[in-house]
Amino acid sequence: MTTLLPIPSRCIWCKRTGQEATFTTPSHVLAEAVGNVVQVLPPGIVCDQCNQYYGSKIEPWLLDDPLFHTRAVNAWPRRS
Repeated sequence: MTTLLPIPSRCIWCKRTGQEATFTTPSHVLAEAVGNVVQVLPPGIVCDQCNQYYGSKIEPWLLDDPLFHTRAVNAWPRRS
């Protein structure tokens, strides 16, 4: 697993800080469900609540989309 240097805790989605939220779970850039175990954001980028929401509500919806799944699994480049 690769991580970058720690940065101040502020969620990129809800903007809560480390005083208002926890930042303990890793946030995968691409869903772990499609095999990504390497690209992980450093702690302090996505709070646990937002990470849980995107993991349980958004990722399943994306993974049901055959085009997303095919591109993610085959690492196809996006159109420019």
